[in-house]
Amino acid sequence: MADREDELVSERTEDVAEPTAPAAAAPPRRRALLEGLPWALFVAALAVAIVFAVLWQGAQASDRRRADVASAAGRFLAALTNFTGQTIDADAARIRSFAAGDFARQVDAFFDQQARDALRSAGARSVGRVRSIFVESIAGDSATVFGVVDESVTNQANPVARTEVLRIEIDMIRTTGGWKVERVNILQSPTEGPFGPSP
Repeated sequence: MADREDELVSERTEDVAEPTAPAAAAPPRRRALLEGLPWALFVAALAVAIVFAVLWQGAQASDRRRADVASAAGRFLAALTNFTGQTIDADAARIRSFAAGDFARQVDAFFDQQARDALRSAGARSVGRVRSIFVESIAGDSATVFGVVDESVTNQANPVARTEVLRIEIDMIRTTGGWKVERVNILQSPTEGPFGPSP
């Protein structure tokens, strides 16, 4: 009987499952990586945002500068092609306000007192309409602009207006007073000048 009880005790002991050992904790290095991952992702996202902001601000600044150049060129072309003999003194001064360097000297020579008197005597009138402005390049404080202007010229000898299409390339420089015109190249000269037909 005692032997039977011993066998039952032995069987019950064998049936009892051994307790499972607790899972080993993650290695310290892996745990550190897992804890640092959110911060790494945050830093990466922040870096991307900063780069995007810098590029966006640079593009905005470039767009503003291009707009400033185009605006100054448009106002200059309007001044250059809109004048009358009666108001030529003020008109010439307005054109001169856009000029710098060699072009300033050219304006002074072209619109000297004798020329202004001749324009008044001829009853000259020029009406220009800026059709388009294209900023070809901007590098530092220099810019090149291409403009197309419709210009109609009349005078006492030719009272019927004839419209010419002027294609003009302008070199500009940035000064403390804003963008100024340094050189003007008229790629297509009008056949009718303010004094009369061109020779």
